[in-house]
Parts: sequence; C-alpha cells; structure tokens
Amino acid sequence: MNRVLISSSFFSVVLGLCGLGSAWRAAAYLWHLPPLIGEAVMMAAILVWSLLLLYGLWVAFEQRHHFMEQLRLPIAAGTMALPGVATLLMVQAMKPWSVSLAWAVLAVGLIWHVAFAVWHTGALWQGGHSAEQLNPTLYLPTVAGNLTAAGALGAMGQTDWAWLFLGAGICSWLALEPLILRRLWHEKVMPSAQRPTLGIQFAPPAVAAAAIFVIDPSAPAPLLCMLVGYAVFQSLSGLRIARWSLSEGFAPAWWSWTFGLASVTTASIKLSAINIEPARLLALPLFVIANLFIGWLFLRTLLWLFHAFRRPLALVTPAGLPKS
Repeated sequence: MNRVLISSSFFSVVLGLCGLGSAWRAAAYLWHLPPLIGEAVMMAAILVWSLLLLYGLWVAFEQRHHFMEQLRLPIAAGTMALPGVATLLMVQAMKPWSVSLAWAVLAVGLIWHVAFAVWHTGALWQGGHSAEQLNPTLYLPTVAGNLTAAGALGAMGQTDWAWLFLGAGICSWLALEPLILRRLWHEKVMPSAQRPTLGIQFAPPAVAAAAIFVIDPSAPAPLLCMLVGYAVFQSLSGLRIARWSLSEGFAPAWWSWTFGLASVTTASIKLSAINIEPARLLALPLFVIANLFIGWLFLRTLLWLFHAFRRPLALVTPAGLPKS
C-alpha cells in the first residue's frame, strides 16, 4: 500500500485558508462582495482541518516512533503546535454557524495549546540547543498559539481572557525575534530545506493586529497601523529573498507564508473600513495578491499530494520535503 506520512506542518494549510476566509468576510462587508465566497473558503478550511486531524491521530497511533521523533527535535516539535493553532482558528470559522460547536472547539484548542506550549517552553529552558536550531518555527507554540487563542476568545466575547493571551503572545514574539534574527545574521547560512519556514517570520505583527480587531474593533488605529506597517515591511523583505528562501522547489512548507499574508490583508481591509488612508491604498492589492498566491498554492498542493500518494511510503519532514 502506498502511503505518505504527513507531518504536523501541513496544518499551515488550514491557517492560510482560514486567514483567506477571514479576509473574504471582511471584504464582503466593505466592498459588498458575495458573502458565499468567504463562507466557502471557511468550509474548505474546516474540511482540511478535519481530515488532517483524523490523519494526524492515525499517524500518532500507527507511527508512534515518527511522532516521538518530531517531539525530540526543536524545529519539528515547534510545528506540533500547529494542530492547536488551527483548532483555535476554527472558532471564528464556526461561530457564525454554531456557537455551541465553537465553544467546544475553543475548549479543545486551548487545552492543546496551553499544554503543549508549556511543555515545549520548559524543554527549551533546560538548554542544550545549538544556534542552528533557532528557527521561526519556535514562534508557533508561544506566539502563534497565544495570538490565535486571543482572537478565538475575543470572538466568543471573553475580552479579559483575550487580552491576557494577547499579552503572552506579543511578549513572546518580542523575546524570540532578536534571537532568531541574530541566528539569521551571524550564524551559518540556513539550510535550504528549512528556508521556507521563514514565512513564519512575517506573521506575528499581522496576526496580532487581526486579533486586536477581533477583541476590540474600536482599538486605537495608530497601534493597528504600526503593527500592519511592520507586517508589510517584513513581507517586502521576505519578497526580496523569496527566490533564496524557496530554492529547494515546491514544498507544502510554502504555506507558512500564507497566514501572515492573509492576516495583514484582513487587518488592512478592516482599517480601510474606518478610513485609514494607507490601508485604503494597500487593502485591494493585498487582497488580490493573497487570493492569487493562496489559490495557486492550494492547487499546487493538491498536485503534490497526488504525486506523493503514488509513491511508496515517504516520511515528510517538518519543512514539508520528502525524506528518504
């Protein structure tokens, strides 16, 4: 039987689709676009999340050695936060359809996120890690997890809890970014198989801005503009090194670029709705770029999976590249 063991990094597909769905929901309100498109994208995100969750549970049971191997590696272990992050994003996706289901998903997502983030952080604090192991995937447990938890809690009206998680996420981002930038500037050149994960580097300010909008739509516009500005600057820097970052050819790890792109698009659309001039100029181009890139990536991933499942058993590394 031909099989492919898909790593937890594939949950980044859910992050990209859910982010694009949120952008479409905001665009439907601002530009009077068909709301059905945003809901269809959200439904696709829910479907992919459900399939990956079931498949991930099977892999964790059937291939326990592969599961434990990921946990022992700092880079791979960081991607293990993605199932929790994706689950927390499902809260905003599902809430318009079922509040009860959204609450249930929120509880599961929070339990996974907090338990894993505490475990992973404790493992890092014990030391013994080389500079080469400092990688943007380290943002996932404490930054992505806390920021998406803040957005999910804000969507469910738990404002005080949302601010608590937002603070944890932003402080973790500010603590980790100097470490990762120092590794990129001063240490050995990042291996080509890990370079696609640099897409995670551009996400924190955009995800933070999107979360603040959910928690408090009347939040100070200057703060949100500052976060969006840094996200756009980071994205342009990423575009400048895109060819170098993606030199290995297509891999599902390219989806790490989508969550930041979709989040900055959503935040820009919402800022445009309150007549922030820079956002009015940025919102439409970002929306078009996000749709084109994520749409192409979705089709390219389907083609990649079609070819992957025709091969004998292949382990997929956290960077999304087949490993012999």
